Amino acid sequence: MREIYQMFRGTMTPDAIVKGAGSEPSSRFFAELYVGLYYDATGDRTRAIEHLRRAAAKDYASAGGYMHRVAELHPLLQSR
Repeated sequence: MREIYQMFRGTMTPDAIVKGAGSEPSSRFFAELYVGLYYDATGDRTRAIEHLRRAAAKDYASAGGYMHRVAELHPLLQSR
């Protein structure tokens, strides 16, 4: 979470978050989710949806728990 706070503070890039997550499913899921939310907050809808869709992949369902559902629903809400 420290890295996520750094990204929102502007002292770490979204790319560094994703790269730093490695391949462990839980870390990867949360990196994609929070990078997607970051891009949404900064107005970059295209990148937001790209990362949120990655987080919403079925491969991450167990890794993300209930937050996986957030990733699944968020792009749908944005398209309305």
